[in-house]
Amino acid sequence: MSYARIVLVTLTIAQLAMAEGTDLILADTPVGKKWGTIDGVSGYSFSHIYCNIGDEPAAVLQGAPAHPVITTSIYRLMSGRLEQIGQGFAFHEYCTLQNAFCGVCTPVETGCIALGPGCSNTTGSSIAGAQQRLESRRDINPATGVISWPIPGFGDLGDLIYKRVQVANADMDPAMNPGATYFIESRIVATDDGFYENGLNNAACRPVAVGPMFEGGPILTPSASPTSQTTAVELWATLDPTVQVSHVTLGNGQEKFLLGSKATANGDGSWTYEYALENYSSVQGAGSFRVPLGGSGASGAGFHDVSYHSGDPFDGTDWGATVDGTYSIQWAATLTWDEDPNANALRWGTTYNFRFVATSGPVNDEVTIGLFAPGDAEAVAAAALVPACFGDANSNGAVDFEDVTWVLSSWGSAGPLGDADHDGDVDFGDVSAILARFGGGC
Repeated sequence: MSYARIVLVTLTIAQLAMAEGTDLILADTPVGKKWGTIDGVSGYSFSHIYCNIGDEPAAVLQGAPAHPVITTSIYRLMSGRLEQIGQGFAFHEYCTLQNAFCGVCTPVETGCIALGPGCSNTTGSSIAGAQQRLESRRDINPATGVISWPIPGFGDLGDLIYKRVQVANADMDPAMNPGATYFIESRIVATDDGFYENGLNNAACRPVAVGPMFEGGPILTPSASPTSQTTAVELWATLDPTVQVSHVTLGNGQEKFLLGSKATANGDGSWTYEYALENYSSVQGAGSFRVPLGGSGASGAGFHDVSYHSGDPFDGTDWGATVDGTYSIQWAATLTWDEDPNANALRWGTTYNFRFVATSGPVNDEVTIGLFAPGDAEAVAAAALVPACFGDANSNGAVDFEDVTWVLSSWGSAGPLGDADHDGDVDFGDVSAILARFGGGC
């Protein structure tokens, strides 16, 4: 599916029942600005249009923590793989207009310090990149919208790319990334949204084109219609129907992970498994990711994260992968919360990738997300595509004589019953798979 087939649905009050309370959404990111390039890394900012589709005004107070913040990240989709390749600090909104981008606007008399029901505000790309109004995401609770106050380091200035959305030029070079497409994901977070528990529809994505080099780095230009109320992982599934997406909510339901999973046959009996785990709004974050192997072998483990910058104290050490025989593969941060709260955890607004090659085809099952910071739970399960149980020809969770019967009765077919090695046909390989794990379980 091409970006041209993604159509922006105009959000009007006539089409949408107004939510109870305040409900802010990111509607569009129409303009990008390149600020400069330092040591092969370019800095960007993007304009944004956000709307209040709720029936109560949204506070926008410059001198108090009751105001929206907007974050922006850049993603690359290449060879069926989605990766976050850049992120910026959070922009703190300070004044709002009363426009009607999303439908009928009921402006408030207070004007600049609140956004009325049905109203929208546009912030230009230069303002959105103003360093004095950019601050680390670590000082914001993504589920409640509560901001640490006073904001540490607020107003600090730096070089041309400081605090702005930073991307390595190598990640955008067409010669190094053949066939890649790119898009930005922006999200608005606010205390009013958190109070009314309306914070799960606040993301928007828009494709961007990588233009010619200018003063050391490429220009990025929005290139197609945006998709409002959509995360990067959800857009991946829209563009690639083989991707399965699951949503995992925690706490009061306002903390969320999204997991995209994809399994691709390699043509030699093996399968490549790809996972993109996006921390949308979990305060605890994630410190490990475990996939059951079902008796399959696993090789070629890979990991990808996004770089922190501009003084964020977080460690960038890659998660290491550990294979427990044929039972599971797990990636984990090198240090726990107790050892170092600034270890490389999957924090909100970021997406990490995990991949490996297995000898068994996919089934729907569960993976385990280990949470990083202390909280209500230590781990949560998420539905995903994982290697099928090797040797289990009838999918009952055991490898026994019944599997032999199914192989014989399905001999020469494409399965799925009888296909004990999950390679798409029933033959001598399935007999070998059963013998290798006979008497075991999945």
